[in-house]
Amino acid sequence: MKTSLQNVLTSLREANGPTRFVVGMAMVLILGVAGVSWYRSANPHMVFFRGDLESSEFSRVTSALGAKGIRFETSSARAPYSVWVESGRKHEAWNAVAIEGALDPGTRGIDTAGGTSAFDAAVERNQRADARHWQEVEKQLEVLSWVSRASVKASIPRTPVLGRTQLPTVSVVVSTRGLTRPTITQARAATRIVANAFCVPDERVLITDQEGTPLSPSEDEHGLAGILEFQSSYDDRETARAQQWLDRTYGPGVAVVSVKGDWTYERIESVDESLDPKTKAVLSDRTDESVEPVPAPVGGPAGVAANVQAATTPPANGRDATRTDSQKTYAYGSTTTHRVLSEPRLQRISVSLLLDESLREELATAEATVKGLVGFDATRSDSFSAAVRPMYGLERDEAGMPIAPAAQPLPEAPSATTGMLVEWGLELLAGAAFVFVLLRSLKKGSAKATSGGAAGASPNTELTQAILALQNATEGDSSAEELARRHVEELLQADPDRVGALLSRWALGEDYYKQKVNA
Repeated sequence: MKTSLQNVLTSLREANGPTRFVVGMAMVLILGVAGVSWYRSANPHMVFFRGDLESSEFSRVTSALGAKGIRFETSSARAPYSVWVESGRKHEAWNAVAIEGALDPGTRGIDTAGGTSAFDAAVERNQRADARHWQEVEKQLEVLSWVSRASVKASIPRTPVLGRTQLPTVSVVVSTRGLTRPTITQARAATRIVANAFCVPDERVLITDQEGTPLSPSEDEHGLAGILEFQSSYDDRETARAQQWLDRTYGPGVAVVSVKGDWTYERIESVDESLDPKTKAVLSDRTDESVEPVPAPVGGPAGVAANVQAATTPPANGRDATRTDSQKTYAYGSTTTHRVLSEPRLQRISVSLLLDESLREELATAEATVKGLVGFDATRSDSFSAAVRPMYGLERDEAGMPIAPAAQPLPEAPSATTGMLVEWGLELLAGAAFVFVLLRSLKKGSAKATSGGAAGASPNTELTQAILALQNATEGDSSAEELARRHVEELLQADPDRVGALLSRWALGEDYYKQKVNA
C-alpha cells in the first residue's frame, strides 16, 4: 500500500499542469460528494406524512415509525398533530403504520358478533348497548368533513314509578380538522343529527369543540347568527358579481363597487276561513203532520140570527184537513288556512361606485349597468352614490392613462427528469472524473511495471550504467547530470533495499562477496 501511494505521488509530481488540474478537480468533486452525502444522511429531507392526529393516534404512529428505524419530525403544538418522514422512506412509513395498525380505530358501533355473556347483569348489558349506540352516533358525526373525532355521552335520568318520564340530555365533544370552524348551518346540522339519534329536542343537546367553545347555541342565538350570516353573504355575493363585471369591462384596479342590503325579518301570521257551498251535510230532517176539521158551508138569509149561529158551529158530518211540516238542518264545510311568514324582506339597497379619473366619460354607463345588476329600485328608497377619483398604485403612461398589467404565465410543473439530473448531476460528474483518473493511473502503472521488469532483469547493469553516466557527466552538461540523478532516484524509490545492497557490493568489489560466499 505504501509503495502504491508513493507511485501515485511520483506520477502526480511528474505529470504536467492540465493533468494535475484534472486530478485536483476530481478530488474536490469527490470530497464535495462525500460532504453532501454526509450532510444529507445527517439531515434528511422531510416530507409531509400524516396530519390531524389525536394523542392516541400520534403515539401509535410514532411508535410504529420508531420500531422500523424511520426518522420523523412532529409538530410541537397540541392536538391535532402532524408528522413528517424522510422523503426516500415514505412508502416504508406507510407500510410500517399499516402493519402495526396504528390508524385502526378498532371495533365501534353495534356489536353484531354477540359479545355479551349470559352471566352479565342487566345493568352491564344496558351499559354496553348504550355505549354501542353512542359509538354509532360518533361514526355519523365523523363522516362530516370538518369533524376529526367525536365523543358522545348521554345521561338518561331515572324514571320514577308514578312520575313522568324525563328526556335524556346528550353532550358531544368534537375535534375539528385543522383550524377550521364550522358555520352556523354545519353546527345546526350536527345538532339535528344527535337530536334525531336520541329522540330529544335540540335544546337537550350540547355540542362543543376541543377548546370548549359551544357549537349548539340557543334558538335565539341561532336566529340572530343566521340573520347576520345571510345578510353578509348577500352583500359579498352582490359586490363580487358587480366587481367582476367592472374588472372584465374596464380592467382590474380602475373601478371599485360596494353593495349593502338592509333586510327586515318579521313573523306574520294570518288565518283565513271560507265556506264551501258544494260540500254540505244534513244534520237533522223532521216532518210533522196535523189534522184540522174543516167546517161545512151553511146557507140562510143574511141578517137572521138563527142562520148566523148555525154558521159558527160546524156540522157533525164535515171533512178533516191534513197539514204536513218538513224541516232540514244543513252543515256546510269550511276551510281554515293558517299562514306564517318569516322570510326576510329586502327594504333598500345602498350602492357605492368609485371610478378612476380616466373613466370619467364612462360614469353614466357604469352607473346604469351596476343598477341593473344589483336590482336598484328608486321607488323602494334605494340609494346610489358614484364618484370619480384618481386611483393610486396604478402604472400609467405619458398621457396619464392606466396601463393594464401583463398577463402572468402559468407556472410550469417541474420536470421529473430535470429534478433527477439536478439532484444527481454532481454525483455523476464526480464518478466520471474518478473513472478518468483511474484509467489514466492504470495506464501509467502498466508502463512503469514494464520498465520495472526490464530493470529487474539486470538491476546491477542498470545501476552501473546510471552511476557511470553520473561519473562521466561533464561539468558543462547539466542536462545529462540531471538525467542521471533522476534515474538513480527512481531506482532508489522502486527498491531501496536492493539498490543499497548493489551499491555495497559495487563499492567492496566482487572478490569480497565471492570469498564470503565460499567461506
